[in-house]
Parts: sequence; structure tokens; C-alpha cells
Amino acid sequence: MKDDPLPILLGFIVISLLLTPATCSKMEHTGTIAEYATVQDSAFIAQSPHYVEKFVTLASLVDCLCWEETKYDADAINWNDWHLTIDGNWEQGSFGCLQYSKSTFQEYCVDKYNLEDNIFNCSVQRKCAVKMLEENKGHRWTTYNKCL
Repeated sequence: MKDDPLPILLGFIVISLLLTPATCSKMEHTGTIAEYATVQDSAFIAQSPHYVEKFVTLASLVDCLCWEETKYDADAINWNDWHLTIDGNWEQGSFGCLQYSKSTFQEYCVDKYNLEDNIFNCSVQRKCAVKMLEENKGHRWTTYNKCL
């Protein structure tokens, strides 16, 4: 008579889940998705399950990008990245947990979305990424397709 494989399989699944990075565990270390939403969107979150579903999807996508880009390292710098700026010049380096170039961070995060001008602030980078993803700018990350 053979042993029941179910307890072994369940044990393996539990261990695998514990060893796999959680896709939502790094949500700014503050807690809920609702806390991450802007105040002006709170009414929509409360009234629309579709909006919540969309936001959860975006938050999970940003979590995946953070993992794929730097394993959540807010201080990461990649000097091997080169970026062509809007004015046609080349710029070296990608910075922070989502590996923004200085010009992209300035153009989107600071100038367009009026976020704090701190390229190493992962919270700012994440908020900016959500806004960029809402505008279908996912192609700006080379790891984007890994997260879909």
C-alpha cells in the first residue's frame, strides 16, 4: 500500500510559496492598495470593483517590474544602460528600484506628474510607474513583457 502523495504535494506547494517572492509584499511597506491610491481616486475605489481590479493589476505589475529590474533595490544604479534623450543626446545610467534614466524621471515623474524630485525614492518611482502604465508606457521598461 502506497503512502498518500497529497500531504507531500501540499507541503511542497507551501514551501514553494514561502520561497517565492511575493508580488504584492513590497507595496511601499505601508499596507493596503487603498493607502497607495491618491485621495482623489478614493471614491472610485470604494464604488467600483472594476477600478479596484484595474488598480490591483497595475500595483502587481509595478511590483513585478521592481522585482525584475532590481529585486526592489532602491539604491540600484546600472551604469551599463544608455538612453537617448528627447533632444537626441545619449545619457548614461539607470537609477533606483525601477531603473529610471534621469531624463525620463524628470520628464514624467517630476515635470508631468509633479512628484518629488528624488530619483532614489522608490515610493515616488512606483507612483510614477503606475501613472506611466495607465498611459500605456510599459514599453519604457525592458522587463515589461516578463511581467504580463
